[in-house]
Amino acid sequence: MIDEKIVQKQKDKALRELESRVKLALQQHEQMYQLQRSHIMADHDRQMEYTKATIEKERQAAMFDLESQYQTNTRGLEQSAIQQRMQIETTAMQLDIQAHQQKMIMEHQEREKKWTGQPSVPQTIAAPQPYVAPASYSAFGQPGAAVTTTYSTTVQQQPQATVEAPAAAQ
Repeated sequence: MIDEKIVQKQKDKALRELESRVKLALQQHEQMYQLQRSHIMADHDRQMEYTKATIEKERQAAMFDLESQYQTNTRGLEQSAIQQRMQIETTAMQLDIQAHQQKMIMEHQEREKKWTGQPSVPQTIAAPQPYVAPASYSAFGQPGAAVTTTYSTTVQQQPQATVEAPAAAQ
């Protein structure tokens, strides 16, 4: 016959062994979970750092390109303004010279009229070449459509008549 004490001992031993195996299995399961979790977190952190670094590089490159474009456009605008100022100054000097020459001609004609009593033959001055402004930039700083501004002056030319000297008395 089977002794109840032996059965109870075997049952208790089997339960302890089962409990020990379950505990060991749970510990291994927990360790595996923690290991996989740390791998996932580490992989995610690496991806985040790589993405951040990539985004930062792209941002820096875009900022460098923008700064370079800004500097180039600024220099272009400044150079264009300098050229236009120089052309305006040149045109102003030409007009001043013409005005002075015209004044001198008028004074000469007045003196000649006083001396001879006859109006002199009007003299004219050639008109300066018109100023054509170089192409400008659009509001966004990119080379845009050419904008041409023309400044011109006109000097009224009087018809030239030839005056023959009176024939010598014979």
